[in-house]
Amino acid sequence: MVNGHGRLRGATVLLFALLGVIPVVLSLGGAEAGASGRHGSASTSTWVIGYYPWYEASEVTPASFPYSKVTHVDIGNVHVTAAGCCTPPPGAAAAWASYAPATVKLAHAAGRKVLLQLGGSDNTPEGWKAGTATPAATTTLAHSIVGYARALGVDGVTIDWEQDVDEGAVGALAHAVRTSWPKAVITFDTDPYDHDLSWVPSVAPYVDRVDAMTYVSVGNWGGWQGPWHQGALYGDTALDPFSVNRKVRALIAAGLSPHQVGIGTGLFGTGYGDSNGDGRCPTSPTGGWAGETGPMISDFELQLGTVARLYAPYMKRTFDPVTRTPYLSAPPPGAGGAPGGSPPKLCYITYEDPQSAADKGRYVRANGLGAVILWAVPQDRRSNGTFPVVSALDAALR
Repeated sequence: MVNGHGRLRGATVLLFALLGVIPVVLSLGGAEAGASGRHGSASTSTWVIGYYPWYEASEVTPASFPYSKVTHVDIGNVHVTAAGCCTPPPGAAAAWASYAPATVKLAHAAGRKVLLQLGGSDNTPEGWKAGTATPAATTTLAHSIVGYARALGVDGVTIDWEQDVDEGAVGALAHAVRTSWPKAVITFDTDPYDHDLSWVPSVAPYVDRVDAMTYVSVGNWGGWQGPWHQGALYGDTALDPFSVNRKVRALIAAGLSPHQVGIGTGLFGTGYGDSNGDGRCPTSPTGGWAGETGPMISDFELQLGTVARLYAPYMKRTFDPVTRTPYLSAPPPGAGGAPGGSPPKLCYITYEDPQSAADKGRYVRANGLGAVILWAVPQDRRSNGTFPVVSALDAALR
């Protein structure tokens, strides 16, 4: 599905219900909610959940992860299969065996909680479906999850069922995990759109946070004016039906309390170029598709460190005052990239920077929201060892 957690992400055509255009302010449209920032009780404080996937441990080791900038470290991913839980992805077993326990130990030493990411975009749905087909199966799956997680020493789990997700089954599974492990932290990652939220009442009682993966990579699905913005805070319209604020409003209207709602910040860029060699490419968020069907590169392949090093010096930066997001642009055939074309020249990159991250932090505080998820923390690391976007968000939440 769109914006999943994994190395590569696909695209799913969705139908959207327009909620309206929101004024350019850092709130939902009323008085500030009196958020307590990153302090206060566990149920009402703002969490910063930093994803740390196993395949990025070679770039940022457990010893160099910026634990002080997050409240929770989300390690993963492990798969749910027909045999239960939990299995590292193919080829990950050796890396997982060293990275996972080391991260748990170091995070706890730093006073941070650790979550285990269940699923991800590369986990096919058969195991999830078999494991939740009946109440008895759900209980069995929950017990296998809890047993694995507690043996690893984590503090809870993130349910990240992404392919052909059944949210009703998610609610039943979360209930079973909660029953088996009352003190567990349980979060659920959901898509960034507001197409159908009738599942909220069945999930909300059993999870601490519902975190929207609000970092989109738009394809030419029809109904969009162009590639849009990866993390637009505001500015959604009938022709560009996504913003963080729109999703937050929808989740709260569906029955979540603000402190249960989390938003996402993508620590990567989504890049569009001339993939078919016709001399055209998108150069702005709403200026059309120029013959392209979607992004050429995104996520792990276009980390923020890569954006800063190989593209920002050669492209024009614009900060959109409505969506509160930056983008880079260059005329065809594009600019930046590396010799040999890997990564390629690009004409339009939508991404996050310290300015947009600070705006999101202020938005979260102003509206009393419960979390920000960061996908994925190592992708913000620069050559000097700093994490500028993560740091800007951290400062805005304090």
